[in-house]
Parts: sequence; structure tokens; C-alpha cells
Amino acid sequence: MKRKADCKPTAMPYAVVMATGGTASVAAAANYWLLAATLLTLACLQAVYIPLAWFWLRRRFLSMPQIPNFAGRSADQYVGAHTIPLGLAVVSSGMAFFAHVEGMTALLGLAEFLLALSWLLVLLCAAPFFLAVYRFGISLERVSGAWFLVPAAVLGAGVATGDVLASTQSDWNLVVVAGALLGGILYVAIAFLAALRIRRFGLHGVPQAPWWIAMGCAGFAALALGHAWAWQDLTPVAHHALAMLMLLAEILAIVLFFPIAFRSAIFLFRDCAFRNPVAWPPTFSTSVFALSCLQSASILSIPAFHCLGIVAGSFALLFWFASIFWELWRRVTAGYFAKEIR
Repeated sequence: MKRKADCKPTAMPYAVVMATGGTASVAAAANYWLLAATLLTLACLQAVYIPLAWFWLRRRFLSMPQIPNFAGRSADQYVGAHTIPLGLAVVSSGMAFFAHVEGMTALLGLAEFLLALSWLLVLLCAAPFFLAVYRFGISLERVSGAWFLVPAAVLGAGVATGDVLASTQSDWNLVVVAGALLGGILYVAIAFLAALRIRRFGLHGVPQAPWWIAMGCAGFAALALGHAWAWQDLTPVAHHALAMLMLLAEILAIVLFFPIAFRSAIFLFRDCAFRNPVAWPPTFSTSVFALSCLQSASILSIPAFHCLGIVAGSFALLFWFASIFWELWRRVTAGYFAKEIR
């Protein structure tokens, strides 16, 4: 594959929903309530608009009898779909938080519905992925950062369950712990495959932006483990074990953050030159990294994590606004809106 193709983003239908919802959570953590509410509303609108636009653009083909073809598809072709349950989980988490703060029962009910839908879609997206792995094995050359969406979807649903739990006082603690541990195990497995891929083929040959998810998913693991740690019925040994796992995940996210950010800056300016569609994984990954730092600082009483969380949160907000400007500017200069009007 030519190096130029590396700029093209992987198909991630709900990447913008993830990024916008995650940035809303960061804004809420920084007490920017108006901005947080605006971004969360925008994320909800995006979550509705994207499937409607997809059906509208493909309405002619949908009227024809379709036979799903799962037989010849490799596992890497299923990873992008995990943005859908992950995006819904992020929106559900934000809704639960605002419902708790404002005492809005209707909003909490919608958050619970989106959470249940998110878990269902996690199963529906994971099934063909693991079936393809079972049938065709794993081609290391096709492993990319987008593969980290598989554990991220599980971790996101687990985190959202914890947020809804905090607002409803429901007895879903086992689901929170199970989501954190299962997502963490999947992360380690994908990380092992990614390390083998990088050792053999380097970073080239696959889209570059999804490698941010490797860092963001580590932060997500720390965030999910922190939610699991909050269960008061756990034994002291279990609390200590979860705290240590959370610390390891947070350190891994920090270790990955700096080289990924440095290499991405070089790649964007030198190779992509900002001519391609915007990549949302950096914004979303930085958002969950900031939230995990703030949570880890609260649980472990480490001020350095709190400072890092504030800095990363500021970068997440900057990334979101820069990405919106980038995409609008690209479309205007390409005459996209003029073509749509005609």
C-alpha cells in the first residue's frame, strides 16, 4: 500500500459522536456547563442524523433483496462498527450525569435505554468480529490501531453502566466490574497483536490516526477500573488489586500519549497536509485520557495526574474545535456545499 493512502481514515461511522460526547464529558468535568450541554446535545443529534443519512443515501439499494455476506470478510473489516455502541455508551454516560445533576427523570430513562442498546450492539458487533478471527485467523499486516475499538466498546459500556448506576442506585455493580475486567483482557490481547504487527511491519500500510485509540483505550481501561473500584461491597484485597490495575493502565496511557502525539504531528504536517477528511480518534482518545487522569487522581490522591488531566482536557477541547474547523474548511475549499446546493 502506498504511503499516501495512510492518510485516509478507517470507516468509523460514530467516530464524531464519540469525540463530541467525550468532549462534552470533559467540559462538564471542567464545570463548563453550557458548553457541555451544547456538545452533548450535538452528539445526540449526530447519533440520530448519521443513520438517517445512511439510509437516505442508500434507499435505492435497500429496496432490493439483500443477502448479508459474512463468509469472505476478514476481522479488520468489522472493527469500525464498534464505534456505534461506543458512541451510544458515551452519550448515555453524559445523559446520566446531566439527569443526576438536574434531576431530569425522562433524561435518565433515555440514558438507560441507550445503555441497554449499547450493550446489545456490543454483542452484535463482537460476534462477527470473533467469528471472522475463528474462521480466517489473524493477519498481522491488517492489524491497526482501529482494532482497539473492540475492547474500547466493552470498556465504554462498562463506564456508562457505572455512570447510570450512580444516578439510579441500581444493582449493576457486577456488570461494571465484568466490563472493566473483560475490556482490560481484550486490550492486552489486542496490544500484543499490535506490538507484533509494529515489530514486523512498522506503522505504515494502515491508517495512522486510529493508533491514537491505543492510548485512549488504555485510559478507558483506567476509567472503567476506577468505576469498578467504587463498588463498596468489594473486599480490601479486591479494592487494592483494582487500584493497582488502574494505575498500570494509566501509566501505559501516559507512556503511549507522548510518542503518538509527536509522530502524529509529524505525519499530519508532512504527509497529509490536512487535505483529507478529519480524523476524530485523537479528540476522543484525549478526552477519555483526561477523564481517566482526573479519576485516577481522585482515587489514588496523586496531584500530578490531576494536572495532567486538566492539560489533556484542554487539548481535547482544542482538538474538537480544530477538527470542526478543519472539516468545514476542507469542504468549503473543495466546493462541497456548492455541489450539495446544486
